[in-house]
Amino acid sequence: VESIKNGEFPLWNPYQFSGHPFFANPQHAILYPLNGLFFLLPFDVAFNAIIILHFFLGGLFTYLLLRDLKVGSTGSLISGLIFMLSGYLLSVHSLLNCLLSVIWTPLIMMFFRRSVLHPGFKNEILTAVFISFSFLGGGIEIVYGNFWVLLVMVIFSPQLNPSSPPSVSSRADFTKGGLGGLWRVVRRVRSLVIVCVFFLFLSAIQLIPFLEL
Repeated sequence: VESIKNGEFPLWNPYQFSGHPFFANPQHAILYPLNGLFFLLPFDVAFNAIIILHFFLGGLFTYLLLRDLKVGSTGSLISGLIFMLSGYLLSVHSLLNCLLSVIWTPLIMMFFRRSVLHPGFKNEILTAVFISFSFLGGGIEIVYGNFWVLLVMVIFSPQLNPSSPPSVSSRADFTKGGLGGLWRVVRRVRSLVIVCVFFLFLSAIQLIPFLEL
């Protein structure tokens, strides 16, 4: 923060070992958007405000995911509170790279689910944007986990209306060798590939130095 305020981008840390790349390590979260609070508030205030803000966002995003799954407002609120006050989230309050990354998982799931149910670039781009936020937060293992979640969603994707019986056309698809089901899987894989391409593009400014490091 001090380096940037003094007009010097922190590419290098001269105080560790005999010098060490700084920006190339995504755990420092230099490009994470919400870390802009460090430039608006005193450092100690901003540090604590970011922790509290991300607990609140974790609960809010979980609430939005459950509402998108057609869960009632009470159930969604309880789910958000459970995630916000979960043992895991409380345990990473001092591991900012994990906290900053994991709270985006509910939004990633929500928009990818929408892209599966209603294919279109809007939801795929939004999914990639939130995965990029998760990556810029510095929790690399969280990003790996997010992609595993999306892969599971590709394999076990919900239908548009799971409670309704299959239509005559969908029954016909399965009686014709399961071509309808195969096509749905192909469409989901296509959505995941598009998300990955947009993610690589959006995160390249941090991803390329990280790969080099």
